[in-house]
Amino acid sequence: MKTIRGYLLAWLIGGMLLCTFIAGVLLYNVVRAENRQLFNNQLKHIAGSLLIHLPPLTTEPGKPGTDESDAPDDGIVVQVWDTNGKLIYTSRPALIFPRYPDDGLKTVPFRGERWRVYGEARSGQFVQVAQPIGVRKALGLRLIWLALAPFFVLVPMLAAIIWFTVHRGLSPLRRTAASIEQRGPNALEPVETLALPRELRPMVDALNSLMKRLERELIWRQEFTAEVAHELRSPLTTLKLQLQLAERVQTDEQRVKAFAKLHARLDRATHLVLQLLTLARHERGLQDEDMRPVDLAKLAHQVVADFVPLAESKDIALTLDTTGDVPSRVQGDEDGLRTLLSNVVDNAVRYTAPGGRVEVAALWQDDAPAWRVVDSGPGIPWQERLRVFDRFYRLVDAATVGSGLDLAIVKNIAERHHATVALSDNPAGHGLVVTVAFPPVDRKAAELPFADTAARRYVQD
Repeated sequence: MKTIRGYLLAWLIGGMLLCTFIAGVLLYNVVRAENRQLFNNQLKHIAGSLLIHLPPLTTEPGKPGTDESDAPDDGIVVQVWDTNGKLIYTSRPALIFPRYPDDGLKTVPFRGERWRVYGEARSGQFVQVAQPIGVRKALGLRLIWLALAPFFVLVPMLAAIIWFTVHRGLSPLRRTAASIEQRGPNALEPVETLALPRELRPMVDALNSLMKRLERELIWRQEFTAEVAHELRSPLTTLKLQLQLAERVQTDEQRVKAFAKLHARLDRATHLVLQLLTLARHERGLQDEDMRPVDLAKLAHQVVADFVPLAESKDIALTLDTTGDVPSRVQGDEDGLRTLLSNVVDNAVRYTAPGGRVEVAALWQDDAPAWRVVDSGPGIPWQERLRVFDRFYRLVDAATVGSGLDLAIVKNIAERHHATVALSDNPAGHGLVVTVAFPPVDRKAAELPFADTAARRYVQD
């Protein structure tokens, strides 16, 4: 696994080594060129500084008269000829070079070696200075090594400094990680950021924001679990008592009635559990992959069709109106919106008395797409219209006992679609109007023809 420290060390030390290598190559070439020029100038300087009058040869040229061990380390050989072409001086009698007629610098072979030779005529005499190229290379290499020697000391020192700097620079990150690692599962307090470097604060701020959301989620789940436990205790206790009562009855008629009540209570308990699961599922919020175009009119038709049997059983006229200028498309979670409208229609049908009427419509309201469900039921008193969206809240004088979760689910799904839910009185008399208004959208983009023309208006008499 890649680490920040490994990444930084690899790039910093690798970059330093690369730069050092390039600098070494450049320095090598520069020193080499300077050495070549320096040695050439040295030959010229020696030739130019020789005295005109030199002592005579002490030995015959070509015979050893000077100990070669006393020869200078630079290997330079100096020779002087007079105007008659006679050798009158040599610094190393054992090495007698021929006289090269041309002045200036030249490279010549002599005794299996290559020599750099400089010749110059002066006052009737000819001075010739020679030096082995091998010696020049050895001396030049020594100078190059002396020039590069500091790099072999500085590179390890710089690598150690880089390692220490990276290690110290990442220490706040290690301390923060250790502090978080030592926390318990319920310790969601924000991480202190005052002592952190500026570069780490955005990451820690994002982490603190996540921890706040997790804390709110944990609190919600704890409260939700407590409420669920409280709400399930009563129906489960009632089911147990009803089952015990059914076991004690003596006659078949009493047994049928007891089991009918047991089935009814079991249905209510099942409905409560399903609503709890629905609420928990939609509490997680919308993800990008959940969003897609939703045809509101078509979805309303499908939901109304699902409630036709229930409306028929209660002799309720269930109406769907998608005629005229209606919206057809919004961005949202189709399953969530189906659950929202189903809960509103389910409440309207269940709380409306037999012979009543429930109207469902998809329409435009204040330049925004909306759903509207109108029923002829008992309605909701205005002082309770805010509380009915709370979980497990039930109307005091309700004739039908519900789970107390329907409108809580409606509000939850609406908020996640940035929609609003409004409750108002039925202008036709008693009853309730529930309006779900979505955010404004481009009207032309939202208007799509509803393919099922037969479903534009459905009335269940």
